[in-house]
Amino acid sequence: MTRPLNLVWRRKALDSLMEATFIREVLFAGVRRPIRWIALEDGDDLPMLDDILIVSFGDPADYLKALRDRGLHNIGLFHLGDERGENSIEAYALADYVLRHYHFPERLRAGKAGGGAEVLWVPNG
Repeated sequence: MTRPLNLVWRRKALDSLMEATFIREVLFAGVRRPIRWIALEDGDDLPMLDDILIVSFGDPADYLKALRDRGLHNIGLFHLGDERGENSIEAYALADYVLRHYHFPERLRAGKAGGGAEVLWVPNG
């Protein structure tokens, strides 16, 4: 059996994000493995899993570092928001790959230039 991709969200974000249906029905429609949607309440412990894609509006660096410190594999970041391209992207270096919602060429190059993750633009919704 193929291991699932663990897609981790904060429930408040998942419930309020208009693009959630687009992400589920279009963006990940062609993924050839099970996708486990994990919705966390504020204050819940963050899951420590391999094959994880963290959906984030903020800076997930501490979470990504904790995953790395445990030796976990296939760690992705789906960076939503950042409409002005002003958020820190230091966490990108802690991920194996990054999906980014808003297109800023310098943000897409940032991961590779720093030896970090590949950053892919996802025209979302």
